[in-house]
Amino acid sequence: MSLILANQLFMTLKNKDELMKFASQSVTTEKLASRQTLKKPKLEQLDSVLFKWFSVVRSEGKLVTGPMIVEKPKKFGQDLGVAESECIYSDGWLRNFKFRHEIRRLDVTGETLSANQNSAEKYKDKFEKIVADNNLTSEQIYNADKTGVLWRCLPTSTLAGGGEKAAKGFKKNKDRLTVLLCANASGNHRVTPFVIGKFAKPRAFKNVTHLPVQYDTQMRG
Repeated sequence: MSLILANQLFMTLKNKDELMKFASQSVTTEKLASRQTLKKPKLEQLDSVLFKWFSVVRSEGKLVTGPMIVEKPKKFGQDLGVAESECIYSDGWLRNFKFRHEIRRLDVTGETLSANQNSAEKYKDKFEKIVADNNLTSEQIYNADKTGVLWRCLPTSTLAGGGEKAAKGFKKNKDRLTVLLCANASGNHRVTPFVIGKFAKPRAFKNVTHLPVQYDTQMRG
C-alpha cells in the first residue's frame, strides 16, 4: 500500500462520524456523489430554514419562483440576526442554493396546440388570388383575432425539489377577459380593442371616465 493511499484511508477513518453525519443530512444521493468536500454552505442555519420553507410550500402544491427564494432569506435573516452584509443574495447565491438542494424548474401544466398546416397552406393560395383579383392594397386588408387574458392565473412553472417527479399545483383560476384585436396589414389603422368581461360594471371601473377599449359583458341576454 502506498504512503498516499494509506494517508487517505487514515483520514477517512478519522472523519468517519463526520462523513456519516454529512451523508445522513444530504438531500439526495446524486448530489452527495457529486460533492468533492464536506464544506458546508455559509450561514448554514439560514440555508436550512430556507430549504424547510421551500419544502413546506411545495408540499402544499404552491408555486415557487427564483425571486421568491431570493426574497425569503432576507426576512429569515432578520429573524436569525444575520446582518445584510454577511450574505449577498445574488444570482450566484441562488444558483448555488438550488444546486445544493437539487432544485430545478418543472412545468406545472403544459399543453401545446398545433395549427393545421395543410389548411393554412391551402388558404394562403386562395387568399393571394382574392387579393390579386380585387387589386387590394395592404391598407384595405384587415385581420381580426381574439385572445384570452387569464388575469388571475398563476405561473405555469415552479422550482421543485429533487424528490419531485412532477410538479403538482392548484387548479388554474379561469377568470379571464376576452379581447378582440383588429388592424390592417399596413399597420396605419388599428381598431379600438373590444373587451368582454364577466361583469357589466366592474368595481375597478369606478370613477373611470375614459377607457382605451370598448367594453361589454358576457352576462348580457
